[in-house]
Amino acid sequence: MTTLISEKENRAWCVVYGLESAAIIIGNILIIAAFAITKSLHRKTYLLLISLAVADLLVGAVAIPMFIHYIGGSVTNWWDVDDHVQPAQTAIEIFASYASIFFLVAIALERLYAALSPVGHDNLKPIVYYIVITSIWLLSVLLGVLSFLREKHVGAADNEGVFLFIMILLALSMITIVVAYSVIACILLGARNKSDDFQKRMALEDGFIGA
Repeated sequence: MTTLISEKENRAWCVVYGLESAAIIIGNILIIAAFAITKSLHRKTYLLLISLAVADLLVGAVAIPMFIHYIGGSVTNWWDVDDHVQPAQTAIEIFASYASIFFLVAIALERLYAALSPVGHDNLKPIVYYIVITSIWLLSVLLGVLSFLREKHVGAADNEGVFLFIMILLALSMITIVVAYSVIACILLGARNKSDDFQKRMALEDGFIGA
């Protein structure tokens, strides 16, 4: 069987992915542990960040190791790979990766709301965060299931339709993040300019008083 890369190259990629997986696992476990043992972090504003850490942990602990197992068996035949491994790995990767992306979107929107309405943000009930977090996990599960169903050996979902749906969600997520942080940057710059103008006026007034 002709392979696109050599066994040496494949081994190198497996090492790279393994190191990436280890870094993701260690980093996110530390974040989750810090949240668990630090009472001052047990606030609603950190719920989205912890959920993001859990999603990233799933990528590092499940999706990437499964991919290493798949390429090790299918590319260089180091071991036998079941026919369901590749579609299952893809589904899990879609599920965890999009959960991470959606939590990034939620965090961006939360920060935008905090910048636009600080009082309203402070008065948000924890239930709002729980609803958002639950909705993101459910949507991510849906994408993972659709990704699995569109595989050729299953054929229970339209391949092109599911792919288009997933790509549209990705594009909308990226646009939302960029727009949200752009607006936040404009708000912060505007507030800074107002502060500078105020300080200049105060300096002039102090100068007149001193004179």
